[in-house]
Amino acid sequence: MNLLTLALLALVLYSAIAIAIRNAGVLPDNVSITGPVATITTERGKDLLEALAQPERFWRAITNLGVVASVVAMIFSFVLLPLVAYQALTTTETTEVTRPQNVVVIPGVNEFLPLSVAPEIIFALLVGLVVHEYGHGILCRVSDIDVESMGVVLLALIPMAAFVEPNEEGIAKAAIGDRVRMFAAGITNNLIVSVIAVLLLFGPVTGAIAVASGAPVGGVDAGSPAAEAEIEGGERILSIDGQPVENETTLDNALDNADDRTVTVELASGDEVAVERSAYVSQAPVEITDQLDESEEAATIETVDGEPITTRQEFTEAVSDDPVVAVETDRGSFELVAGALVSDVVGDSPLADADGVPTDRPFTVTEIDGERIVTADDLAAATAGVEAGETVPLEVYVDGEPTTVEVTAEQDGQLGLQTQPGTGGVVVDDFGVDIYPAQGFLDLLGGNATGDGIIGFLFGTFLLLMLPLASVIEETAYNFPGFDGFNAEFYVVAAGPEGVIFLLANVLFWMAWININLALFNCIPAFPLDGGRILHAGVESIANRLPIQNRETVVQAVLGGTWILMVGSFLLLIFGQPLRQALL
Repeated sequence: MNLLTLALLALVLYSAIAIAIRNAGVLPDNVSITGPVATITTERGKDLLEALAQPERFWRAITNLGVVASVVAMIFSFVLLPLVAYQALTTTETTEVTRPQNVVVIPGVNEFLPLSVAPEIIFALLVGLVVHEYGHGILCRVSDIDVESMGVVLLALIPMAAFVEPNEEGIAKAAIGDRVRMFAAGITNNLIVSVIAVLLLFGPVTGAIAVASGAPVGGVDAGSPAAEAEIEGGERILSIDGQPVENETTLDNALDNADDRTVTVELASGDEVAVERSAYVSQAPVEITDQLDESEEAATIETVDGEPITTRQEFTEAVSDDPVVAVETDRGSFELVAGALVSDVVGDSPLADADGVPTDRPFTVTEIDGERIVTADDLAAATAGVEAGETVPLEVYVDGEPTTVEVTAEQDGQLGLQTQPGTGGVVVDDFGVDIYPAQGFLDLLGGNATGDGIIGFLFGTFLLLMLPLASVIEETAYNFPGFDGFNAEFYVVAAGPEGVIFLLANVLFWMAWININLALFNCIPAFPLDGGRILHAGVESIANRLPIQNRETVVQAVLGGTWILMVGSFLLLIFGQPLRQALL
């Protein structure tokens, strides 16, 4: 039984208990229950609204900026949402982000929101909902619109919405500018909270956190030498045969420099384990894997051109001499062109028009300007030294046959090649650990991966908000939900109590994420969202200035068409791929 099913069963049980309590007549008058949804209404807080609304000029000025931001986001969502929905309906690839369970902000049900950080997420959601609705309430009082009541809507015990009930007659009598500012006030507040949270993260909070020493192990390949030695994810490798290890690069160097097949690994847990290395294929093109017998275990390399192989370094040395080698594994053999496998050529690159270079299928570069190329990294290093206007000869293998082409670089270090990792697309490992990108995540969390100034801040904020979806966007197996226990082992706090700093970082991270998403979602121009209400006020204002009859009919036609487009696009975004698969 999966977690989504358990969540639904829990909601059914909660609903039964809540309805029984309601029917018993013990609930206060301000609490109403409908199934799993509870609505709590109160008139308390009106005095606070009055006090907060006193600097009226300040609120009008700040929400004017919010109106501009809201309108820009409304236009953006009006264009982007249908395009993304169309892509979801027509693409053959499934997208984890748009699965139905990943649309709801429920930790444990949403695959990108783990239960380990549920308190921080729920707290951030509650704050986001409250500041959003308080924004509406404050601007109501700024515009002399009475507030009838306020409240919150809970799905079971999880806050799903908050609301402020303004006097409808007061809204109808208010000027259009006041109404638009009131509708945009919640979005404005969410954006302000996001900016404050990001500034605190980029500044003192993340600055107090550093990556712990050693290579952080995110996971271990099944059946690999590391797995056989019982190394597990969450460990940190401190040394190999006494050689210190700080990151993935120093780990690779230590393994390559090790004299013996069996190496002694020092772990941060205090254990020392012996790992007997064995070269195996961790990644390969389908043309090669199809030649091997099926198995859940990776293919172990036995020989290259008849020469016994036990380590990755021995494999690299064995394929360095001849461009074409025969590889024998415990699951079969294959012929390998030992070079950099090019999967694509950029359309306007120098190689696109070169004779003998195909643009419709992969080929392999084995030499550039007389220098032997064995891996994709070798090709990247060699092309980095090519200057614009320089012509270099390349030896390439197309369908197993060698040919030489001359290419003139148009830019420094750019030949327009997109390569696959490894040798001929084959990635060989002899250890079996997957390194967790601890430093990369910390750089993004601290805003150190972008430039300075407002553009750098905005781009850094965008990257920060993508961290929970990192595995979908970047070439990594990991998402970053905050410091949630597993990855917290990879970090240390340089100043202050560790638990408090990690908790503060998590709260600020999810505060920024939740509030920016609340703001963007409410900018969708569809009723009853704020974007729909702003659109209504704007269309009504324009219609009143046009010499047309039946203005209300025109307004409703525009709003209705926009609503159908937005809601339809949103539904297709979620259910487009399952619908396409069901119809085909």
